[in-house]
Amino acid sequence: MEYLFIYCLQIFDTLHILKFIFGFCIVVCIVFWGACWAFLAEQYDFKKAKNEIEPFLKGIKKFFIIFSILLFLVCLIPTKQTLLLMGGTYLGKKVISSEKLKKVNTIIDLQLDKYIKELK
Repeated sequence: MEYLFIYCLQIFDTLHILKFIFGFCIVVCIVFWGACWAFLAEQYDFKKAKNEIEPFLKGIKKFFIIFSILLFLVCLIPTKQTLLLMGGTYLGKKVISSEKLKKVNTIIDLQLDKYIKELK
């Protein structure tokens, strides 16, 4: 489990970079979409120009949808800080529930009782 945790810590830095890449790709798709419509607005024969550029518009729309879904999925993955908090909580609970901790706590209680009796 601990090795998987360390491996995930390395991957989550890369996923953070992917958020920016997917966001940039979405912006590029929007710019190309606007440029295509500006091109269509300039043409005198709108129907002919639209038939020529229609496959390009469909491709841009497909890429926009794909990058939007990927960005949404990458945003659902927790950040590195959240993963560290989750790992710390898991290991903390693991340590608290261990038998050694209970034995150490018993030894400390017995020693404290012994020192209290000596002081009285």
